[in-house]
Amino acid sequence: MKEIKLIVTDLDGTFLNDQNCAPDANLRAVEMFTANGGRFAFASGRTIQALDTLVPVSLANIPCILCNGSYIYDFRAKQMLRELFLEPELSKALLQKIDSEFPEIGYRIAVREGFLIPKMTESLRQGLYLFQEQAIPVTSPELHDASQWYKIVFHGRAGEMDSLKQFIREFSGENAFALSQSTDFL
Repeated sequence: MKEIKLIVTDLDGTFLNDQNCAPDANLRAVEMFTANGGRFAFASGRTIQALDTLVPVSLANIPCILCNGSYIYDFRAKQMLRELFLEPELSKALLQKIDSEFPEIGYRIAVREGFLIPKMTESLRQGLYLFQEQAIPVTSPELHDASQWYKIVFHGRAGEMDSLKQFIREFSGENAFALSQSTDFL
């Protein structure tokens, strides 16, 4: 029986170093692995555009799981294979409520073209330093079509995130959204 080799890696704290760069040793190891028949992909909370700015996406010889599992994208075929969107009406209602209850928290909404930025805050501005070219500033009325939203990333101070998560659970129910926290301010 033929053994199939597969490596799927996250980026932050795994494939990338502390400077958000892929070490040469990692790049060479993946090139050698795939040259010998190995299958390699990225699984990340990042979007297509963000991944493309951080790593050579040509390393992935099978489709990648991106945007925290919201979609599967094949970089070789340049094709979206599967997409999962947030529930539009609930998401819009949640953001309206968060805008009034948490005025200091900014957020970005992942869409196919990049990130919609309806509410820029200093924390969000700092968080976008690597991905400014993917930021799409919008005003609230432009957000009326929420049917193509993959995920919402909130940016705030460390102490606010636990309160925000609790608020989201109380507003929408325990299982309406999959909540995760990648840093103390995201």
